[in-house]
Amino acid sequence: MNAQKRRAQRAIDAAVKVAKAHNIHVNRPSVISDLYGMRVLLDPAPIVARVSTLTAILRQPIHNWLSREIDVATYLGNAGFPVVPPSNVVPPGPYIESGFGISFWTYVKSNSEKLVSNSVFCSMLNDLHKALKEYGGELPILAPIYNDIPSGINRLEVLGDV
Repeated sequence: MNAQKRRAQRAIDAAVKVAKAHNIHVNRPSVISDLYGMRVLLDPAPIVARVSTLTAILRQPIHNWLSREIDVATYLGNAGFPVVPPSNVVPPGPYIESGFGISFWTYVKSNSEKLVSNSVFCSMLNDLHKALKEYGGELPILAPIYNDIPSGINRLEVLGDV
């Protein structure tokens, strides 16, 4: 088994372990997405575990990033924005398990057939920025990805094979 598959299995196992610690029965964890971070549906519960795999390399400390993500999503949801909410079945976290940062979210079935027009998207983006001006927490400046590359290389040299 290669390093990527080992990391993926460790991430799934960590998410299931935290869920089970909260009395969530998991029949079949299934990976919805595994790119920069992993999304695992914890079937039959309507919960998606977001596991910071590669994200944690650049976003240090990951616990702070995940806490802010949960807080911002909660704020936007309470303000009426169409966001996927943090889980209300299990405390959303964040948790650190087996070296992974994990948060729990409500499972929302994707409807990829329903795309918004560019004008609606731009209007929603404008509304989002207006709403975030009222957000009471700190929001970091998200640097362009090319700033992440040297930082990521430096972190990988320190961490070794992740």
